[in-house]
Amino acid sequence: GGISTDMNMLLRFKCLNVLRLSGYDVESLPSSIGKLLHLRLLDISSSGITSLPESLCKLYNLQTLTMRDGELEGGFPKRMSDLISLRHLNYYHGGAELKMLMQMGRLTCLQTLEFFNVSQKRGCGIEELGTLKYLKGSLSIRNLGLVKGKEAAKQAKLFEKPDLSYLAFRWESGDRESDNREEDVLEGLQPHPNLQGLKIYYFMGNKFPQWLINLSKLETLRIQKCKRCSELPSLGQLPSLKILYLIGLDNIRFIGDEFYGSSTRRRKFFPALEVLCVEYMGNLAEWKGADQVRSTVGEAEADVFPMLRYFRIRRCPQLTTLPCSCKSLDVESCDNLTSIKMGYGTASVEALSIDSCDNLKELPDLDLFGSSLQRLTILFCPRLISLGVNGQKCPLPCLEELIIHNCEGLTTISDKMFQSCRSLRSLSVRWCRNLVSFSLNLQETPSLERFILKECPKLIPHRFNGFAFATSLKELSINSPFSSDDSSVDDFDWPGLENASTLRKLRLEGLPHTESLPHQLQCLTTLTSLSLHNFGGIEVLPDWIGNLVSLETLQLSNCENLRSLPLTKLTCVEVDDCPLLGQ
Repeated sequence: GGISTDMNMLLRFKCLNVLRLSGYDVESLPSSIGKLLHLRLLDISSSGITSLPESLCKLYNLQTLTMRDGELEGGFPKRMSDLISLRHLNYYHGGAELKMLMQMGRLTCLQTLEFFNVSQKRGCGIEELGTLKYLKGSLSIRNLGLVKGKEAAKQAKLFEKPDLSYLAFRWESGDRESDNREEDVLEGLQPHPNLQGLKIYYFMGNKFPQWLINLSKLETLRIQKCKRCSELPSLGQLPSLKILYLIGLDNIRFIGDEFYGSSTRRRKFFPALEVLCVEYMGNLAEWKGADQVRSTVGEAEADVFPMLRYFRIRRCPQLTTLPCSCKSLDVESCDNLTSIKMGYGTASVEALSIDSCDNLKELPDLDLFGSSLQRLTILFCPRLISLGVNGQKCPLPCLEELIIHNCEGLTTISDKMFQSCRSLRSLSVRWCRNLVSFSLNLQETPSLERFILKECPKLIPHRFNGFAFATSLKELSINSPFSSDDSSVDDFDWPGLENASTLRKLRLEGLPHTESLPHQLQCLTTLTSLSLHNFGGIEVLPDWIGNLVSLETLQLSNCENLRSLPLTKLTCVEVDDCPLLGQ
């Protein structure tokens, strides 16, 4: 039984060309695999095999070897370079410590190689890549700190490999002294102009080579953890660049003309860029904006980021202004940002997200967005005091979603800002504990489907009205507690809510001593789900709960004195923190 018996059976097929082994119970290749001399394709990627026998190296006709990614016990077989017909080595190992097969340069037919770990061991240096002129697809080259200089790097002959589409260059992580050698090595690794994607990790040179800005077909560029880099290349002149990541460049303090290439007097900068992500730039304090670039080149009509649709800026604590706008703008953890001043491109912003900007005190004037803004998200901005312009309409006719969470200092949401929000579908205000001024007439928001208000203890619910006009409302959660004062309950727009024929889901919050449910609830016959939280004084739910003929789900939490439930046709009851109910 087992793999040995199965393999003995396979050995009868002397002319076998293709062998695929699957199942994690298949844990090893027997040494007899070397007898299948006509084998051209071996696929063990769906098996439990994690090591290769030396006899594999006798398969001189093998063209494709596909293995499961990850650990390779014992490393590659010593004579694996004897597989002179090998074209595709489909295997990826994430670590830089795995030793490559010796004298890989002998595999002159090789087309697919996913990674190469440079080693000081003889026959494992970067020069082994030189003879592999048919390489294509993606290749990650690691341990570049072991390459001695420019001439050694040039022996990889990357410039002579036109079919390589994506390259990743990786030095060792960790702090080390900067020297010119790393700049020389990167200079020597010049790829063919056909390159479409490039990643550079842990490079410790001060500047990047000139060849980088001559890659006319480059679409994706990621520069990460290059901590000593003090200046960026003129990436604005790359005609095909669509995606750019700049991450962890600690030594970059200013982004200016050299980044755009604006000294060239051209009229287009980043003409194809669609996605720009700038993260963990701890010392970046100033970024020359698009308007300033126009001023530099003297062209009011110059195109700067004309195709940009997503811009994320994250963990840049020294930055005080944003350089541009786009369809989707995502700002996170920029602690020195006190205000967001948006000029060119503001009218095209469709989604704006601001997260964890500790000193942000004001948002951009919402008037500037015109009819473009569809989603506005504000999270964890403790010094933001107000939203909207008091006494002035904020024309946001296309706004569909508004989320305001964890803004502890927020006291006011302008009562005028919703007067034109006829497209608003979802409104969520949570954990704004000092919010006292926020009223909403749902007649102004006829498209509203979901209204969530949670953990805003100073807010009075009766300031929301017009529910009769909320012809799309499906979900309502008012977790700002009704007070024990009867007028607080009675002043709420119950008549309007009764006429909200689309309402299906309702969540209400009381106070620990609240002894009864609002009797007006019994008229909400369209409800399918009712959640009651913190009605601590209630002992028995009223019988009229049974009048809610559509009700399927009842959720109860923190109702400490609740002892019994009425018998209804409920299909689901969820109970949490109601200790007496189980008795």
